Parts: sequence; C-alpha cells; structure tokens
Amino acid sequence: MSFTLDALIVYNHFNIQLLYFILTIIIFLIGLITNYASFVTFKRPNSRKVGVGNYLLILSLFSQCSLLSIFLKMNHILFGSLWGNIPCKIITYMLSITTRYSYWLTSWITINRVHLTLFPFSTMIKKPRLAIITSLITLLVISVMHIHELLFYISLKDSSEQTVCVTTITKEMSIYNRVTVLIHYIVPFSIQVVSITLLIAFAARSRSRSASKQGMFIQQLKQQFQCQKELYITPVIIILSGLPQIILSFTFACIELSLWQRHTLLVTYFLSYAPQVLGFVLFVLPSTNYSHEFKQTKLAKMCLFKWILQNKKPPAINNNQHPIVGQKVQT
Repeated sequence: MSFTLDALIVYNHFNIQLLYFILTIIIFLIGLITNYASFVTFKRPNSRKVGVGNYLLILSLFSQCSLLSIFLKMNHILFGSLWGNIPCKIITYMLSITTRYSYWLTSWITINRVHLTLFPFSTMIKKPRLAIITSLITLLVISVMHIHELLFYISLKDSSEQTVCVTTITKEMSIYNRVTVLIHYIVPFSIQVVSITLLIAFAARSRSRSASKQGMFIQQLKQQFQCQKELYITPVIIILSGLPQIILSFTFACIELSLWQRHTLLVTYFLSYAPQVLGFVLFVLPSTNYSHEFKQTKLAKMCLFKWILQNKKPPAINNNQHPIVGQKVQT
C-alpha cells in the first residue's frame, strides 16, 4: 500500500495527467452533490436519534473532505512548482487522515448495524453520545498516527523537472509508516468482511430455527437476503471497491511498474473512493427511514432528486418476517 498518487501520476505525459485531473474534478463534483444530500438528511433530528445517524452525518462531511483532498493533491502534482513545501505536507496529511477516517467510520457504522440487527432491543450502542465520542477518539488517534507526514514530507523536483511530494524518513520510520498504512486499510476492510458474514449467517440461522416448514438453511439465507438487502448492499460495495487496490498493491509490490500496471493501479485507486462519492446512494436511498427524512428537505424537490426518488423501487414487504431478526431497524 506504499504506492502514492504522486508516484503513479507524475511520470505520465501531461495530457494523460490532465485526463486524470478532469476525472478528479468529475468525482469531486458528483461527491459534492451526493454528500450534501446525505448531510441535509442526517442533520435532521429524527435521523440522529440513534448512534448510526451521527456516524453518517460525520461521514458525509469527511467523505467530501477526502474528495477535496484528492482534488488539491492533483492540483499540487500538476502545478506543484507554484505551491511549495507547506501545501505538500498539509495536503498529504489531510488526504491520509480524511480517507482513512472514512474507512473507520464506515466500519463503526457496519458494527452498529450488525449489533442493531442481532440485538434490536439493546439501548447502549444506540446512544448518539457514544457515536460522537467514538468518532472524536477515532479522529484523534488517526491524526496522531499520521503526524510524521507533517514532519517528513517535502516537495522537490526530480531529474525531469517534475514536482513530487516525497518523504525523507529513516528506515525505522518507514517501517512504522508501512505498518500504519496496512492497519488503516486491512483492519477496516476485515471488519466489513466479518460483519457482513456474521450478519447474514446469524440472521439466516435465527430464521431457520423459528420457521416450522421453511426447509434448509440455504433457503433461509436467500430469503433473509431478499428481506434485508439494504443492510448488506453497503458493506458489499465497500468491500468490492477496495478489494482491487489491495490485491494489486500486494501483487505489484517491489517491482518496477510498467505503463499498464501504473494505470491499473490508478484506476483501482480512484475506484476505492466510490463509497465517499456514493454515500447518498449507499446509505440514504436503501433505507426507508432515511429516504423519508430526505423527502422532507427542500433538496428533494429538485429535478434530479425527484427523478431518483420516483425511480426508486419500494422495499419488499414480507409479512412472515421474524419479529426480531427480520424486522426493519432504523439504519
């Protein structure tokens, strides 16, 4: 995971760099629309009565901050000679913090959803204050773990007069940096995988136990997935968006990258930001409660969102749902 955006972009022809810059602008603008729609949804009092709503409100803000950091990073790569060392340090630091903070927030949301689904009558994890405290502690820890980026990153020109943002750290600090990067990628990713597996398995097992003539576990698994798709789609998309980058980063480690390998890594790098771009699609539209809250906002009356809401399929209703595991929870 030690590949940087600078190293992947800077040695391409300027026209290719410009295409990636245009792609970054498009991603930033799409994210601006979707994250603002998420923000106006989750800032409503009803959306924040439980902890997950507060996580989602903070996530919508930091997702856009992450996309802004990518936009500023691309500006620095293309026009770095006009900026200097301080922007190099600050932009790199903000990109690392906002991106990895988004990963952890999404993990807390997934854990919260699993807990609410398996223990719907538990009140501890539903408390909004707990979500706020957890979010603040997570942000503080991530900020401290990346403080070395403010100290050791500098902006310089290479032999081809390209401005790059590089690190000047010792071997020990380099090992620390690699370990922390792996922690911030692998642990949230593992939480997503484990959570979605537990969610599906326990819910299906509970339904199979309570059913009198419903048949095998696999049939209950399929039925549970159809009834509660909104709880599974989000972590699955998050896993799939980050998986290609993780696989290719380990595959291409310690080799001189060819042209196609560099572009493949760039594509997977931008793909990994899909959850930050599609927050509204992942968290608001699949949820009956949050969709209803969004419809109460002025933004919902705009043509684009009116069209999206009109084409949204109503959630399937299963009259035979289990009263605990199968019920809809406010997530």
